[in-house]
Amino acid sequence: RAMATLVLCHLLVALACLPRLSSAFSRPTWVTPRRPIQTACLRAALEDASSDAPRKQQIDWNKQIASREATMESILGLFETHGHRYSPRNLATTAHRLAKIGGGRRKGLHSNPLFARDLVDACRRRADEFDSQQVATASWAFAKSGVMAPSFFNAISASALPRLSEFKSQEIANTVWAFAKAGVKAPSLFDAIAVEALPRLGEFDAHNLANTAWA
Repeated sequence: RAMATLVLCHLLVALACLPRLSSAFSRPTWVTPRRPIQTACLRAALEDASSDAPRKQQIDWNKQIASREATMESILGLFETHGHRYSPRNLATTAHRLAKIGGGRRKGLHSNPLFARDLVDACRRRADEFDSQQVATASWAFAKSGVMAPSFFNAISASALPRLSEFKSQEIANTVWAFAKAGVKAPSLFDAIAVEALPRLGEFDAHNLANTAWA
């Protein structure tokens, strides 16, 4: 009798669990894909850099990025591994080289949206440290590649305003061209550039004048 009671209890428990089991097995086996998990390096690249590599290492990375032998894959891999220790120069060179390799919107940054987002954000966070050449280089690269980078352009606009006198004529032309090409409005920056450029028109060659006038 005791055994029969025990068996009956087990049957009752099993019956109570049937709805839950049925619901679990009736659910589809697929799940909504999660956003790809970034590597530790890429997560760190989104944070304020506090541990830049030694200058000698930065120079070596820049040579690798700018090398004629560099490929899109090698540059992406280098950033994935060391991007959290990149200097502003390394970041700007990475953007510029990928724009060159990618041939504008056909491939490169435009075809790697997740990487482009991380690179844009890393550049934005270091915008105050970009010199005039790096501002022009990175701005040109993102605009040329068709990468949506309004946060970067806004940060650059704010940081460049007080130091426009440091910009060479080509850097001014490339920067205003990039803003116009990217469709980012920066009236304060453009007004300040007009004031800065007017007495320096003699420094602009025909190409730079055309780019500045077009923008």
